[in-house]
Amino acid sequence: MGNLIIKLLDIDYLSMFLIFILAISTYEWIKLIATRKVRISQREYSQLSEVDVKIAEYLIEQMKGREFEKFCAWLFKKSGKYKSVELTQAIGDGGKDIILNSDTYVECKRYSEGNGEFEKLEIGREICQKLVGAMVADGIKKGLIVTTGGIHKNAWEYIKNIEKNTDLQLDIMIFHELIRMVREINSDEVLEKIIFIKDETELVTE
Repeated sequence: MGNLIIKLLDIDYLSMFLIFILAISTYEWIKLIATRKVRISQREYSQLSEVDVKIAEYLIEQMKGREFEKFCAWLFKKSGKYKSVELTQAIGDGGKDIILNSDTYVECKRYSEGNGEFEKLEIGREICQKLVGAMVADGIKKGLIVTTGGIHKNAWEYIKNIEKNTDLQLDIMIFHELIRMVREINSDEVLEKIIFIKDETELVTE
């Protein structure tokens, strides 16, 4: 009888020991995972090198239209110069891609040699008219066109006439001004964001 009790006690002790080891192991795994997540969320970004900037330029020029819109919205937010930055929906955006501070409409146009004819690589009067139409319809006074392409002279003439004859303000941000914003942010988070936006957009369209 005594031997049976000792045997039972040995089994209970062994079970308790195994449970204890399992509990310790589980705790260590949870701690490891939690630490990894913290390290990811608190990742320290490096400053941009000239090579990084050139890579960013290339990747931006290879973006699709919606990718460029998302990147511009992120860039405006990251700059810290605007109280609010709203990216509009991809379809039925009402003639604007981004809304800054609730009082500025932004149209984003990513142009490169892959877009087609040379004329389409430039912002022309029609693009300006479309944005102005959205502004007037919604009572917005300020507009901005962001582009990787050039600006046709008829666009500049139209903007000059608009600002001369109305109280509307229409500006254009060309590619090197966009890259200047990238330089001001001066973090390789820019490259990470470009890659993330591209992957995210591809997942949506697949």
